[in-house]
Amino acid sequence: MRGFSRNQGFTLIELIIVIVILGILAVGVTQFIRFAMQIYSEGNQRSGLVAQSRFVILRLEKELRNSVPNSIAVDGTNGCLSFYPIKSSGSYLGEIDQAPLPVVDFDGSAVENVDKIVIFPTSVNDIENNALTIIDIDDQGNNDNIYDWQLSAQPQRSSPGKRFYVIGSQVELCAEVVDGRASLVRKQNAATNLLAVGVSDWQPRYEPGTLERNALVTLDLTFRSERGEQLRLTHEVHIPNVP
Repeated sequence: MRGFSRNQGFTLIELIIVIVILGILAVGVTQFIRFAMQIYSEGNQRSGLVAQSRFVILRLEKELRNSVPNSIAVDGTNGCLSFYPIKSSGSYLGEIDQAPLPVVDFDGSAVENVDKIVIFPTSVNDIENNALTIIDIDDQGNNDNIYDWQLSAQPQRSSPGKRFYVIGSQVELCAEVVDGRASLVRKQNAATNLLAVGVSDWQPRYEPGTLERNALVTLDLTFRSERGEQLRLTHEVHIPNVP
């Protein structure tokens, strides 16, 4: 008996079915990859918002805690938060009317003749109008951190703790538009530094200290990512009320 063989192949219908199945699988895999990439991108932007907000809060808290007592103010017109940083601080010896005034300053190398000092500041007005200029510094030829400071005038009031503060240039924190994006900027002298981008809302509040509690700064910020996702933070900074 003689056998025979038949050449078998795919029919057109079978090829079409295979192509359709492969197309469905390709679409499913593409959608899965696209969805995974979207999740990664959103998570990355969310992490960036959290990291940026943490950096801004920590930096502002550090700077505000190093401000001259009672030097913080909020401008109701432009919403800027301002303060005077402490360049150096210490205690004076003897009575306030001594000239020159003997002081103990452990960071005396940072003080210059043109710097201004304030004693027992109770308001921003005291710092802006009653600060005195250091016109001469004498280290008395020793290394015990005691200096004789000649001031531009005699201080008008004394401090119960005999403290003094050498004040730096005023700092302003404002919300402005930079390169088309709402941002938080830091201004000091003629320099403007960018602290954060995507700050859609900036509402600082300041409550002066009393005998019962410290001064309180409330930082209310809203960050917005490029996708429109928002992150709102409210952080309180307690400022020691010890002029």
